[in-house]
Amino acid sequence: DEVLLQDLHEQGAVPMLVGLLQQFLEPGIAAAGSASNPEEDRILLEMQADALLTTSCLCELDIHRKELFGGYDGVQLLVQYLKRDSAQFSSGRGHNRLLLAATDCVWCTVVGSPMVEDIFLENEGVFVMLD
Repeated sequence: DEVLLQDLHEQGAVPMLVGLLQQFLEPGIAAAGSASNPEEDRILLEMQADALLTTSCLCELDIHRKELFGGYDGVQLLVQYLKRDSAQFSSGRGHNRLLLAATDCVWCTVVGSPMVEDIFLENEGVFVMLD
């Protein structure tokens, strides 16, 4: 399992996943919650949650990968995911799963690296989680 994670890391999975997740948040791209088709909306939410969970797995036990994640603006990205509209959590489309994936990603990519924890605090991530 660690060999697979190392191979993914060496192939640049962390910056690629951060870039993918950033694309979902850009205006003009059919982001989850704005799609007119409920099935398309559900698929977009699943893709985002899977990308967050994959990032969690990659960074969980490796401080270097956590710092790499923080260096690619991954923390700012996580804060944006945590700020999602809470009114959609009960929609049944998977917004609650996306929030859980983002929370897990905070635990696995931020906690344990003082540098990344500082970035999270600077971006008011703790306050966003408490809201």
